[in-house]
Amino acid sequence: MSGLSSEVIQDLIQNHCDIEPYAVQEITQTVEAGARKVFAILVLMREGQKIAAFLEHHLQSDGQTLDSRLPFFESELKMVLNPDLASEFEELQWEFIAPIFSHRLLHRNLQMDSRLPFIESRKIGGGGFAYVYEVVIPAGHHNFKGVDSTQVSSVILNSFANEFLTFE
Repeated sequence: MSGLSSEVIQDLIQNHCDIEPYAVQEITQTVEAGARKVFAILVLMREGQKIAAFLEHHLQSDGQTLDSRLPFFESELKMVLNPDLASEFEELQWEFIAPIFSHRLLHRNLQMDSRLPFIESRKIGGGGFAYVYEVVIPAGHHNFKGVDSTQVSSVILNSFANEFLTFE
């Protein structure tokens, strides 16, 4: 989240969120230290002031930052947001945490509920143990060697037959 500089964070918290003046510095430091994505999601929802509720309800625990806890389940979000906002946050967070694929990764295990940044998929084969798909990854979600990361890229995906794989 390099686009969300310390100055921008402080300005948003001070001037655009209904945060008590005594809390601005502490909240700004906490956001800078590991809640930039959560704060950005809330700002997009026009609910930046809710960052204080996230911090008050200890959604960062065991030394983890808020961003490292993403994705949040809707049930967790309902502790600090009304049901409509919790649902909106739950959906929007995936735009901030979709994986970025690299040429240096030979194999990557992802959680079953991970949303992958595929904008197109086509099954091109399969057998007894796996299915093979050609998938299209949007610009910004890959940094493949020799490929401009500002362009869409097509790759091959192997999915084991006993795993449930869907594309939206």
